Amino acid sequence: MLHWTSPSDPAVTTLQLRASVGPNYDAEDENLLADFPVSGTHTWSGTFGPNTPGTATAFKIFAITAEGNEKGSNLITVTHPVA
Repeated sequence: MLHWTSPSDPAVTTLQLRASVGPNYDAEDENLLADFPVSGTHTWSGTFGPNTPGTATAFKIFAITAEGNEKGSNLITVTHPVA
């Protein structure tokens, strides 16, 4: 489960959770997983990427303004546990 707080910038109108397969985020291979309003609870619990032990998925939260400007968060990498 991923959880994050609301941004403090009043220009931000939307948050997006995006991901790509692998330990490094690849903007050319990103997938939009969910849109979130700026206020409220920001939690995502879902599945994305290979379900093979040892494989990784890279996630970023993007803050988007009404003008379409966007900035991504720091990288969050989740590795599927090895049994």
